[in-house]
Amino acid sequence: MPAPPKYRSQRVKSQSTEAYNKQGLRLKRDGALSEAIALFERALQLDPEDLSAQINLCGAYVDQGESAKAIQRLEKLLASGATSSSLWSTLLMAYNYADVAPERVFEGHKTFGAMLTAEACSIPDDYRRDKSPQRRLRIGYVLPTFQIYPVAHFLEPVLLAHDRSRFRIYCYSNIPLPEQTLRRILGPDDHWRDISALGVDGLATRVRNDEIDILVDLAGHTATRMLPLFARRPAPIQASYLGYPNTTGLTAVDYKITDHFADPSGSTERYYTEQLLRLPNSFLCYRPPSSPPVNPLPAMQNGYITFGSCNNFAKVSGRCFDLWARLLKSIDHSRLVLKARALVDAAVCRRTRAEFAARGISPERLELLPWVPDLTQHLATYHRVDVALDTLPYNGTTTTFEALWMGVPVIGIIGATHHARVGHSILSNLGHDEWIAETPDQFLQLAERLISDLPQLADVRQVLRPQMQHSLLTNGAAFTRNLEAACRDIWLAWCARH
Repeated sequence: MPAPPKYRSQRVKSQSTEAYNKQGLRLKRDGALSEAIALFERALQLDPEDLSAQINLCGAYVDQGESAKAIQRLEKLLASGATSSSLWSTLLMAYNYADVAPERVFEGHKTFGAMLTAEACSIPDDYRRDKSPQRRLRIGYVLPTFQIYPVAHFLEPVLLAHDRSRFRIYCYSNIPLPEQTLRRILGPDDHWRDISALGVDGLATRVRNDEIDILVDLAGHTATRMLPLFARRPAPIQASYLGYPNTTGLTAVDYKITDHFADPSGSTERYYTEQLLRLPNSFLCYRPPSSPPVNPLPAMQNGYITFGSCNNFAKVSGRCFDLWARLLKSIDHSRLVLKARALVDAAVCRRTRAEFAARGISPERLELLPWVPDLTQHLATYHRVDVALDTLPYNGTTTTFEALWMGVPVIGIIGATHHARVGHSILSNLGHDEWIAETPDQFLQLAERLISDLPQLADVRQVLRPQMQHSLLTNGAAFTRNLEAACRDIWLAWCARH
C-alpha cells in the first residue's frame, strides 16, 4: 500500500476568499483536511462573513470525524440569521454522523423542507397524463455526479434490467458519459440529459417537457444535492432513493424507497415527511466490480486476528472508538486496520492514535491506510482483514458490500433509524443476521464466537462471494422487477386520486 501523498503548504496566487475556498476544496477532496482547514480559516480572516468558507470549514470538520464540532458551528450560524440551502444541507448531513436524537434530526429536516418550499417558484402544472393503469411509464433519475462510484454500482443493475416495454428511462446528470457507456446502460428509446448548463428552473422545465411520471432523487442532502428541483415539483410523483439515508424534509417528495429491515413497519415512519415505499426484500442491489480473488484467511498465517474498516472516516464516531477499543482489549494480540481518504492527513492519523491510546490501545496495534484511487488496489486491502467492523450510528453501505464480496464477514450493532439499520438490511438479505448485535456486550460476544473457530471462519471466507452471487443483493433482474412493481403501485394510486 502506497504511503499517503505529502502536501506542502499551498501558495494561493490570488489572495481572495474565492481563491482560498477553491484551493481548500481541492485539498479537501484529496483528503488533505488540515491544509484545507487552514485555507478556509484564511478566507475567514479576510472576510469573517464569508458563508461559503464557513460551510466548507464545517464540511472539512465532518470529514475529519468531528461532526459535533461542525454541528455546533453550523447551528450557531443559523441562530445568528445566516441561511442558505448549502448551510442547511451540510448541517443535516452532519446530523447523520453524530449521536443526535432522531426527533431533533427530523425537526431539522422539516424546517429546511419548509424553507425550501417557500423559496421555490413552483410552476402550476395539472400533469395532463394518460391515466391508463398499465401504460408505459416515464421514470426520471436525478443525480448530478451520476457515474461516480459508488452510486453507479447500485443504480447500474437497475438501468440494465428495466423492462423497456413498460418503462422509458430518463437520466439527468451534469456529467457527460462516453457513448459506449450510454449504449451499455440505456435502451435505444431512453434519454441521457446533460443538465450542466441548466439552472434549477431550467431543469424543472426540462423535466416537465419530458413528461416524467415518476422523478427519483438519488442525492438528498449530499454534496450533489438537487432538492431545489424537487421543491418545484416538476413531476406528479416524486421519490427519494439510494443516495441519502434520511428524510429529505420536503413534502413535495412523496415516497422514500426502502425495505422492512431498514425501516420496520410502525417503527420509523414518524421520522419521514415521505411515505415509506418498502420493497419486498432488499432496497439495495449491487453490481460487483472487477475484483481480485478471495484469499485464504489472514489469521491462519499471521497467528492473530485482524479487524478492519474502510468506511468514510466521518462515520468513525466516538462510539466506534469506544466499541473497537473494547474489542481489541478482549481479543489478545488482535489488530485493527483503518483505511479512509481522511487518513491521508497526518493530523487525523495522530488524533486517531490518540483516541485509541486514551482507551488503552497502543499504536502498534493500529494500521492506518490512506484511500487509493484504484478500485482493485482498494479491494485488495481486505486480503489483510479477517473480520470487518461496521460503523455506528451511520452504517456503511458500499464498504459492507465490498467486504462481503471479498469474503470478509461484517459485524455491527443495529440501531433505531434507517442509517443505523442498513447493515442489518444487507446481512439479513444475505442470510447472516447472526452478525448483527443489539448491544455492545452482544457485539463483543458475537466477535469472540466468530473467531473462536478459525477453520470455520476460513470456510466462511470462501463461500461469501458465491452466496452473494446467488442472492437478491446482486440479482439485478429480480430486484428491478420488485422496484418496477412498486413504481406501478404508486402510479395506480396517483391515477386513482386524480
